[in-house]
Amino acid sequence: MSSAGPPFFVVARVVGRDGAIEPWKDRLVRLCKVSATETLGNTYYWGQDLDGEPDTLWGLEGYSHAVGFFIGHPSSQIFKEEMALVDSQKLLRHEQGLTSKDYDLKHYDQAGGYLTRGDDESKDGKDSFVALEAGGGLVEKTEVHRSKAFNGHIDK
Repeated sequence: MSSAGPPFFVVARVVGRDGAIEPWKDRLVRLCKVSATETLGNTYYWGQDLDGEPDTLWGLEGYSHAVGFFIGHPSSQIFKEEMALVDSQKLLRHEQGLTSKDYDLKHYDQAGGYLTRGDDESKDGKDSFVALEAGGGLVEKTEVHRSKAFNGHIDK
């Protein structure tokens, strides 16, 4: 993955059903492995909501091209297998399937903001915080989410 900041990125909010966080951790282990191999991807963080919705996940994925999220990731065999498990385990709150309103993905096209800096000694750390502050209905207040996605786990 490139060490430059992503000019294109996706902020994702995934609303899980009550008690879904543990099986979601299992799903994310393999999904993060897909993200790590994407040629157009340059940063990815997934974590558990710490603001009162413990079964909600937040993700931040950066790409070097606007179609980066759509090339490789959703068409990979791992993605298809994991999404089938998400549906069969009924991990989403309101409805299952990729068109569920429980997937709230916002695609941004701008340079800067979220960075994976080459000089950051912790850039591949196993423990990180992601703070999101945005408007437009995705995030109405500052949300802080702890992520341990790099070693295949997310914990409170």
